[in-house]
Formats: sequence, structure tokens, C-alpha cells
Amino acid sequence: KKAADREVTTDLTRMNTFLKAEIVKGLTLNADFTYAIQNMNSGSQDNSVYGINWSGKPVPSYIVTKGNSGIWRDFSKQNTWTANAYVNYTKTFAKKHNLNVMAGVNAEEEEYKYLYGTRNVMYDQEGYPELNMAGKDGQDLSWNHTSRASAGYFGRINYDYKGIYLLELNGRYDGSSKFGVNNRWGCFPSVAVGWRISEEAFYPKDFFINSLKFRASWGRLGNENALGYYD
Repeated sequence: KKAADREVTTDLTRMNTFLKAEIVKGLTLNADFTYAIQNMNSGSQDNSVYGINWSGKPVPSYIVTKGNSGIWRDFSKQNTWTANAYVNYTKTFAKKHNLNVMAGVNAEEEEYKYLYGTRNVMYDQEGYPELNMAGKDGQDLSWNHTSRASAGYFGRINYDYKGIYLLELNGRYDGSSKFGVNNRWGCFPSVAVGWRISEEAFYPKDFFINSLKFRASWGRLGNENALGYYD
């Protein structure tokens, strides 16, 4: 008989849907939704082992006694959904001024449940290796339930003149349940400017660098990953 048997089973179901539509010329709507369920069941039984311990007297005996046998099981379930929607508008004016504007929202939610139980001394490890067929002495039961949610609004404006002078403005307004009520939402702007000097009329066409752009940017970022669920 093996000293231990372990089994892990994971079931994952994922559903996705996507929508893209042109509302008017140059204006498009994009939306997507994802829902996922993941179930995990695992467990192990530590069996008693009867055999010959060749380090001592070569006579049959319990190498691992029944009193040291045990069993544990755990179960987890995780539900997650994510939704995104944004509109995008592109327009060229006078064949020189190019504009691209995007605005949207996103949200997601996650819930996780976990149950763990263990007992020592299995009564019938061959026929019924189950938790309710093991001793109550030293038993342990634990439970964990966490959840989180986040949402945000975002936008971006891109402008360029003849593809030479570039401007990009970004903004996000995000909220997360990981933060306290008074600090749950934050604003994160950014700006970038660029100059594609290789497109200028004075730029030598036979120069060994055929594409050259200078870019400068500034911005603020937020990150919830460094926090626990209830920090």
C-alpha cells in the first residue's frame, strides 16, 4: 500500500461575449464581458504502512502505524466577471490635423471561497478513506472567504499635425474595494508630446537613421496589487 494518495481536480468554465458596432462614420462602440467559474477539489490520505524495515530486524511490522494515519480535504470556488465598454472617434481635418478620441468604463468583481478539513487515524483506509471515517482527536477545520471589486472611467485624446507634431492626453478615474472608504477612488492623468523629426522637410533623406522621434511624457499611476483584500 502506498504511504499516501493525493488527488487534485480542477474545473474551469469561462464565457466571453464581444460587441463592436459603428454608430456613425468614424465613431465605433466596443464592449466585452467575461465570466469565469473555477472549482478545485483536492485531498490526501496518509496511510499506515505495514512491511519490513530493513534498517532494523527484518521482521514484518508497521513502519507507519495506524495511529499516525490521517486524511485531509479542501474545496475552493472562485467566481470572476469583467466588463469593458468604450467608444472611439477618429477624424482628419483639412488633411493635416488627425484626431483620435477614446472614452470608456470598466468594472470587475471577484469572489473566492475556501474550505479545509483534516482528521487523524483513519478507521478503514482501504474501503472508506473519508473524513467522517476518521478520528476526531486533532481534527481541524478552516474557512476563508474573500471578495474584491473595482471600477474605472478612462479616456484618451491623440492629436498630430501631419504625423510630425504629436500630443497625447490620458486620464483614468479608478476605484477599488481594497482601499478604505475615504481613499477608494483616485485620479491618474498623463500627458505626452512627440516630435517626429525625420518627417521634417529639412531632415536629410539619405541619413543612416531613416526614422527618428523625440518624446517626453509625465503621468501618475495607481496600483492595488500591493494590498491585501482588507488592508
